[in-house]
Amino acid sequence: MTFSLEKNVYPVEFSSYQCNSFVPVEVKQEWELLWQKRFAETGPESTISPRSVLVGESVIIVKAVSELMIFDLAGNFKFMENTANPTPVVMGADAVAYFDNAEGLVYQDYDQKILMESAVPGFGARAYALLIRPTIDDVLGVVQDPGVRSHREKSFYIYRFLCRDLD
Repeated sequence: MTFSLEKNVYPVEFSSYQCNSFVPVEVKQEWELLWQKRFAETGPESTISPRSVLVGESVIIVKAVSELMIFDLAGNFKFMENTANPTPVVMGADAVAYFDNAEGLVYQDYDQKILMESAVPGFGARAYALLIRPTIDDVLGVVQDPGVRSHREKSFYIYRFLCRDLD
């Protein structure tokens, strides 16, 4: 299943939707460096600010302020995508879900193929996504609009919509 989280060790920021950072792996006293990359190796003009690392069964995603960098497990850089800032990111078994700069939800596989793009209810110029929980059939999410003092009230939108035409 595209958005199965079962075999991904760290599929979302803080590792779980409860934001408790629980990771179901044995803690060891030693570690071995398998690979390392300089961000400049991904592009000579690369000036990203990394925020978190998501670890999956086949890829590693470095989440920056407004970019996603995708690496294979051997440390080879695959591609980078621009994202909305801030955006929740969910790493599934075969695809990643995030919000792009056009303020739409994107499902994309790890070969950079777009599986789905969709506008999101309540998403506007000042609104941002707080949570997404994608499955192959539907998406549950929360969008916040911080409002503008004395012009527009703060509001939240909770939505669930069905996905169509996904592989």
